[in-house]
Amino acid sequence: MSMKNKKDISVLISEIEDAERSTCNSKKKLELKTKLRNYSIKIYEIAKGCEDIPSFIEPQGAKGRTFDEEIDFYLIDQKNEVNYQPEFVYPKLHTIDLKELKRKIIELQYIEQKAAEEKSRNLKNIILNTVDVVRAKINILIELKNGNTKEAFEYAKIAYGDIDDSLVKMAENNYNDRINFFKNKKRKSRIESILDKKEFFAEDIKYFFDMALDEIDLAKKVKVLISKNAKNINFCYDSSHDSHVIIVPNSRRVNGIKLFELIAHEIGIHALVNVSSEESGFSNLNFGRYSEALQEGFAVRNEIEIKKKMLGGLYKDVGIKSKPYAILAMQKIKEGNGIREVYNYIFDLRKKEYLTEGYNKLESEEKSSKTTKDVLRRVYRGFYPYYFPKDKIYFEGEFLAKRMKKEKKGTYFLQSRVDPYLLPSMIKIGFYSDSIDVIENINNARKVALIMWKEYNLLK
Repeated sequence: MSMKNKKDISVLISEIEDAERSTCNSKKKLELKTKLRNYSIKIYEIAKGCEDIPSFIEPQGAKGRTFDEEIDFYLIDQKNEVNYQPEFVYPKLHTIDLKELKRKIIELQYIEQKAAEEKSRNLKNIILNTVDVVRAKINILIELKNGNTKEAFEYAKIAYGDIDDSLVKMAENNYNDRINFFKNKKRKSRIESILDKKEFFAEDIKYFFDMALDEIDLAKKVKVLISKNAKNINFCYDSSHDSHVIIVPNSRRVNGIKLFELIAHEIGIHALVNVSSEESGFSNLNFGRYSEALQEGFAVRNEIEIKKKMLGGLYKDVGIKSKPYAILAMQKIKEGNGIREVYNYIFDLRKKEYLTEGYNKLESEEKSSKTTKDVLRRVYRGFYPYYFPKDKIYFEGEFLAKRMKKEKKGTYFLQSRVDPYLLPSMIKIGFYSDSIDVIENINNARKVALIMWKEYNLLK
């Protein structure tokens, strides 16, 4: 894993088990949990508006071209511009006051000082780690506002981690696993083929999302909206609706299997985790650095779990669902390669996979061209210097989630948005509840897509 200065996952599991055996008395735990809640409220109020860093930054082409047009322009027309990189603009930064950002940093320093005075080592660990990440995100915006892109990148490494040799090696191994998987994969089953062909539009997705939310009594707490401006399905908090929302692009189309995977992903994990956090009194704050990665990891593993149950023995798990291409593309960009060099590299990898999967040469080249542009689009929509998009979070998080799920430690995370490496400290101060209602809600949400699959059989 690309997790510098972090313990091995097996050590983490051992520490969680030790924390479960903690003898901290109930009165002390209540006191510490109350302090953590108070700290989290203050930190969230400071961080509000500075959390979603990639939304501040957009790649664009020159001379009025869109980024998609720019990709085509430099792939087709500008053969000699090998090292071309897109321009980046920061539209949201114009509305942010630099003095306000600096004031937030001072407020974080005050919280950090107060936390350092706490006698509880575990509470101190949680607060200082969380403040460190929030400060780094605010400093990203300060440095970008001042035009210091290299300094912004250094803070980005603190907030999100960096691409290192171990992560690239994982991506390379994952790619080889995919090739071997498709070499041995049998033809698709009848069920899989029918679901692949059945198409659902935005209104259909909303209909089934609403139905799934109703199944686990979250319909009043999470709204599903269709947007003409959105490019991807996204779970977030919308202050204008004072509610969690799932935004569905009006142009989105999915097949049957993808529909159920989306239900398992967005509702079976994201809706549950965020609503559970809110009900615990710790709403809208990620504790620590890798909370988002682990949440996305569990969401992807939930997709696989549902697909296995739907297709039974017909489903063959490639191992890790998250594709390695974004990681490999990011590394190429980090090495200084331009758009066309990155495109050619990913195109060749994708073409080999499609050929192995059974497509002919022409089909493989057509599909590779489309999917490679998708990879570039997703990678460059990150932020300076271009390799912190969501695909990195998916890839890292799934490895973490798979091991934690195997060790039956996933329930803790599904109740909150916490860095897995902070879990032992959170358990020791009494953050987690053993409420039967919470556990039942988690179990229901995990199987919600399966419930719908049985009740609303799409093959009829």
